[in-house]
Amino acid sequence: MPRPRPNPYMYATWIAKSIVGEKNCLWAPWFKNRYRDYQRLPIPFDTATWNMEHTDLLNEVTDRLGAPGGHVF
Repeated sequence: MPRPRPNPYMYATWIAKSIVGEKNCLWAPWFKNRYRDYQRLPIPFDTATWNMEHTDLLNEVTDRLGAPGGHVF
């Protein structure tokens, strides 16, 4: 179970891949900044399939929230 960090912090390396466009998920560094003792991915893990499914879900959510009158930040 993730526990909140008493003093949140962030390393530049946590957001570097998001800045250059290698990763689409901006929630991951936010979560890592605020919580500790979270579960890591099992090894081996099918990263390619997970990334495709995750990106599809993110696009679906942003399309739904960005409908006329909505704003996604």
